[in-house]
Amino acid sequence: MTTPSSEELGKLQKLLLKNPIAFTAAFFVSFCGMLICTVVLLTRESSNDWKTQYEAERQANRELTNELLINNGIIREYREVAKKADSVITETKVPVKILKK
Repeated sequence: MTTPSSEELGKLQKLLLKNPIAFTAAFFVSFCGMLICTVVLLTRESSNDWKTQYEAERQANRELTNELLINNGIIREYREVAKKADSVITETKVPVKILKK
């Protein structure tokens, strides 16, 4: 690689002196763009970690709730009521006659 000549450096300096606000704005826009991309990538990874942890804790909570309900007899009672309701429905079914022409 060759070092740039003084004329090339002069062109860049003249361009910067003519438009200092444009250079500053371009620098900050590019910097913010890179920063936003980095933050988005890191957020995606961490959100997946939080989502898996949340699902695991939610499943453990469901299992614990079910165990407590079974120990208290609520689920057993509900199952018995559901069985009685099913048996009542099956006993009260009226046979349907098919009318043929």
